[in-house]
Amino acid sequence: METVSLSKNVAVIQDKAAAKEVLNGFVDYMQLAKQKVQGLPMLLVISDLQDFVSRTGIQATDFVLALKNTHRAGLDVMIFSSHHYMSSSYDLVPKALREMKFSGLIGSRAYDSDLIKLKTVSSEPELRENEAYFVTRGGASCDKLQLPIEGDL
Repeated sequence: METVSLSKNVAVIQDKAAAKEVLNGFVDYMQLAKQKVQGLPMLLVISDLQDFVSRTGIQATDFVLALKNTHRAGLDVMIFSSHHYMSSSYDLVPKALREMKFSGLIGSRAYDSDLIKLKTVSSEPELRENEAYFVTRGGASCDKLQLPIEGDL
């Protein structure tokens, strides 16, 4: 198996032309998924959802449709966003994502997060810097994780 360093596989989207390429890639993977054809395995990392939506102008329905289908053709998507934008923005994309059965890491107390749907208590202590909640089924279940700290092996 041939391997390529991560830095050779990373492209930073900084202008409208590059954003258009990303959207064309979504369309290509959607067509592959529709034809039940496997494409080149790829991971698209959106490091700032609000900026991505702004730069691409992607419609919420198109984005959700792509997220629901492109994984079948080999495109996986990992999304990073500020908690506030994901949990309480009225923008259509985060609103649509909140309605999906998402999974993810949340770095705030369960009580403070609108993305966690479980009954929580206000007396929960603040999370330590290496703790987060792993949320599944759109916030219907979660588990607190303790991430390793460098040097603690």
